Amino acid sequence: MADSELAQAIAIYQSGLIGNYLASGATALYAFEWMLTFDREVDLFWRRKITVSSILFLVNRYVPFIVILIFAPWQTPPSTTAGYMFFVLAALAYVPWAVFSALRAYVLSSKTWPVAALVFLLSLAPVAVNYTSMGFASTAIDPDFGCQVMLTLPEPVYTEIFPIVSRVSLFVSDLLVLVITCYATYRTSRELRALNQRRSLSSILFRDGVLYFSVLTILNVLHLNFSLLSVLDGNIYTSSNSSYLTILAEPITAILISRFLVDLQEANIQSMHQDSIASVGTLNFNRVVGSASFHLSVPAEEPEVGINEHGLTADVDEGAEIVEVSRL
Repeated sequence: MADSELAQAIAIYQSGLIGNYLASGATALYAFEWMLTFDREVDLFWRRKITVSSILFLVNRYVPFIVILIFAPWQTPPSTTAGYMFFVLAALAYVPWAVFSALRAYVLSSKTWPVAALVFLLSLAPVAVNYTSMGFASTAIDPDFGCQVMLTLPEPVYTEIFPIVSRVSLFVSDLLVLVITCYATYRTSRELRALNQRRSLSSILFRDGVLYFSVLTILNVLHLNFSLLSVLDGNIYTSSNSSYLTILAEPITAILISRFLVDLQEANIQSMHQDSIASVGTLNFNRVVGSASFHLSVPAEEPEVGINEHGLTADVDEGAEIVEVSRL
């Protein structure tokens, strides 16, 4: 074996070893998160009426779990069938994330369908890229690495162009939803915090929305940066850094969305038990999640502060927009 071939084989083995370490860490992280929140999952979703949000939660929860278990570095190498299953399910995992982003964009943009459709299509870019790659996949026996799923596409296409297209699309989608979330919920969440109501739906939409989309935007920017570096360096092994990020980004995405949906469900249930309320604003998930609507609310001020004729506390802006919210 020539020195160049030996160096290439060592680089491939090293890349695979790092990938296995990260896959083991992702498996442990996701399993720990699942055990940590399983009681809340049962209480908030399994024991309640099935809605679109509960289906979205369960699909987001368990499809990535299956993908992680397939990709985990088991002692026995995965079969070709497992390799194809990984491609299919890994792409499928992006669908509930795209639906979740589109629903939030639709609700927070006052039911603007073009905005929601744009967010949805941009979020589906990784699905299109992965399924396009599958169309050019075939099995082969490598003398050094055994049975492999090989792509017949030109190397720059699947190591450079496809990652850049998918990550730029996700970055734009995340940025759009982040801007819409901040614009629609910041003012209301600030008013609710002033009234010491920290578990309102509006405040959770703002807090979890900013956290989720900020973290994912950072990961997508890093992924895009490594992909661009591989183009500039002309070294395909630089692109391994971006694949490492994908191993971590996908379970982190699933965890953040699961936490987001759990927090929203808890806030919705909590709001049902409030007795003294003053409507400040809502976000309408009517006909989207298929359940009854309710109003985001905050406790009324003490009697000495006074309530105006519209039922709003005196120190809350009476011109605040009223938007209806439904129970997830």
